[in-house]
Amino acid sequence: MVDRVKERRGKPRIETSLDASITTPDCGFAATVKNMSMSGLLLICDRPVPEMTIVAMRLSLPAKPDRKLPSFAFDITGAVVRCQPCTPGSKRYELAVFLTDMPRETRAALHDFIQSHLR
Repeated sequence: MVDRVKERRGKPRIETSLDASITTPDCGFAATVKNMSMSGLLLICDRPVPEMTIVAMRLSLPAKPDRKLPSFAFDITGAVVRCQPCTPGSKRYELAVFLTDMPRETRAALHDFIQSHLR
């Protein structure tokens, strides 16, 4: 499921529900991408991560059924800019990550994915 999110950040942001693998200097864990733009991701995970932690992320964009293309898996890095419980007392967290490093091919695939869901 991918929907448009009202944008106040300057870059178009879409709602999504993609699986992600996150690696911090201390551990690795699974997360779900709640929304994304070319500059950042909002993840839902089961542990807090301190702000300004650099995280490595592995994402897979789904295949495009109309073109019969395979899914595109890639690695990116980012800095945690916000981490807070989803609800007060929750053991699930919203993790806002500003993207810091993205290869050209990955940037192009992410751009195409986001643009295809804005139409």
